[in-house]
Amino acid sequence: MQILRQADYRSVPWRNGAGQTSEILIFPTGAEGDDIQWRISMAPVTESGLFSTFPAIDRVLTVIEGSGMELTVGGRSPVMLSDAPFAFPGDAICTSRLTNGPILDLNVMTRRGKWQAVVRHAQHFTPDETASHHLIFAAHGPVTCQVAGESADLGLRDSLWLSAAEARHCTCTGRWLDIRLIAA
Repeated sequence: MQILRQADYRSVPWRNGAGQTSEILIFPTGAEGDDIQWRISMAPVTESGLFSTFPAIDRVLTVIEGSGMELTVGGRSPVMLSDAPFAFPGDAICTSRLTNGPILDLNVMTRRGKWQAVVRHAQHFTPDETASHHLIFAAHGPVTCQVAGESADLGLRDSLWLSAAEARHCTCTGRWLDIRLIAA
């Protein structure tokens, strides 16, 4: 079990240079570009524009603050994002259009064919035997977790990183984004 505080997330420039992301976790540690197997990060989107492309990467994007971002992925019809996780291929051309001011998003990227991400809003923790790793992200406010008798108090946008074994002994109260990383 590892508690990750928002204040400790690493700030990294976007690949396209148009903004910054707060990197919560990356595997392998310190990986960049084509070496990334998976990454969990959050970023403010303050203007409409072109998203960075990531070959052989799948993305799941969730709006966690604000409202009104429309994505056009791979030339398809635009999709208006809400707080529901939205999956799309990271190597597709993707443009955003803000319709109601800036937003803050949580982005989970996984190497296609190697990893899969499942992202959902949760109020009850249920372990997933297929997941190698679990991240509890306090997107909506404080979350308290118990893991094998140890307590973890998360403030807004803090995270709790769990191994599969630790997840079997986890209970939480609050509302959070539940992120599961599954090896392919």
